Amino acid sequence: MSKTIQNSLPGADEEFVLDYLGELFMNEVLLDQAEEISNNIQPINGNSERITSMEDIVLGVESEGFLTDERTKKPVSGYRRNLIAGLENSNQIAEVELGEYQFEIGTDVVKGKDCQDSDLLSSLKHRLGLNFQYIKDQASEHGAEVIRVGTNPLIDHENLKVTDRQKYIDVPKAYKELRGQGGTSNDELGRKETVDVTNELLPTATAATQLNMQMGSMDQGIDLLNHLYQLSGFIYAFGGNGRLWDGKDLSINDGRILGWQDSFDIRDEGEIQDGEPYDVGELGSYVDDWEDYVGRLLEQPRILSEDKYVPAAFDVANGMFWKDARLKIVEEDEEEYQLILEARQGPQQPTVEEEMGLNSYVLGRVLYNIENDESLMNIEKANSNRETGMYDGMGVCHEDGGFQKPQMYDTDGELRWIDEVLEQELDKAEEGLKAYGLETEYLEPIRNRLEGSDEFDELMNPSRMSGKILEKAENPDREDFYRAVTENQVR
Repeated sequence: MSKTIQNSLPGADEEFVLDYLGELFMNEVLLDQAEEISNNIQPINGNSERITSMEDIVLGVESEGFLTDERTKKPVSGYRRNLIAGLENSNQIAEVELGEYQFEIGTDVVKGKDCQDSDLLSSLKHRLGLNFQYIKDQASEHGAEVIRVGTNPLIDHENLKVTDRQKYIDVPKAYKELRGQGGTSNDELGRKETVDVTNELLPTATAATQLNMQMGSMDQGIDLLNHLYQLSGFIYAFGGNGRLWDGKDLSINDGRILGWQDSFDIRDEGEIQDGEPYDVGELGSYVDDWEDYVGRLLEQPRILSEDKYVPAAFDVANGMFWKDARLKIVEEDEEEYQLILEARQGPQQPTVEEEMGLNSYVLGRVLYNIENDESLMNIEKANSNRETGMYDGMGVCHEDGGFQKPQMYDTDGELRWIDEVLEQELDKAEEGLKAYGLETEYLEPIRNRLEGSDEFDELMNPSRMSGKILEKAENPDREDFYRAVTENQVR
């Protein structure tokens, strides 16, 4: 029974009874749809139930960003739809997003079997770069810039606004109401300065990069979802790009998911004390199978249970399954479905090159796991890594100038210094890419971060830098930061 029903049981009235019956009906439809999906997953390229070679790799990237006035640095949205329409008209992926100043673009599907004479990752980067360059060029004609950050520091949190699509209005509103009924774990986020995380519109000021990879069977999809989840801490450590938010220096590596999970935290006090996971990001346990996955969808609050949503019951529920990794369903033809593994951890990166670096790490590690059939680390250790990655990244720079290097669990469950763990992770990603005949050069921006040679990171996130750089690093000057995030965003 969902939290909406549980919280409404005392003194149930006619409206509650109608809502309750509506939820039961929607859940029944969802179960029927889930069974149909599980019985009709299409093999990759029509013949591969498992990924065994480059020909079986089918990828796409969804990439978010912001539009900001070139002169005032204020968010702009008036012509966003026109920019997106230009891409859609050329059959490219483009969407408005939750925030009225956000956009999402992507690549069309890149298939390994079509890339025999060129590298699959080169093709992916080319398509993503063209789309971002188009948005950048068109925005420039309107006096605007494209901002590529995980948390946008230029947006005043007192004036966050959602896109005028009904679902984008309904969802934050419902979570605000549900949050008020719960215990709520945190009201603020940040070490040096803080932001208010009771604001249900915080996700409108965040941006991500998400790698999508087709699976050929439900068994492999569930298996790799769990393995992808245990990489979350490493992805946050490598990719943290959310230290500055609402014009404040939070002095944490990446506040994007930390803020979102608190703003949508609808657990009651008992659930918080029992360690129940957040609705956003965190898993309390690995997923056993498809039945377990669907069961978790049914546990969510049915905040969109009106009649108009019932025909899309599974899509509605799965679309709100905001965990670090999830499975997506794409209907090809009637009763024929593609199964997609989605990596949701990655914060947006300063450039397309760095975005490709982070996604290349994710892809390489998934491929490494397929080849080596790694065991899963304890879920508590995986969640400890998540928190370390989001809060501390590659190291903590204290206000007194001291540097503290954190520790993380490797995938064998051993606690080690983070640079040792992350170096091993990059080596595994490289091995995974090589095993499938893919280029490894795109990992270089991420390897450079580990070695402390990325100039943007020295400005943006001194908490991630090596001790030598940290001796010189001070808190980033705001004007320098604004300039850094608005210049040369596509290269």
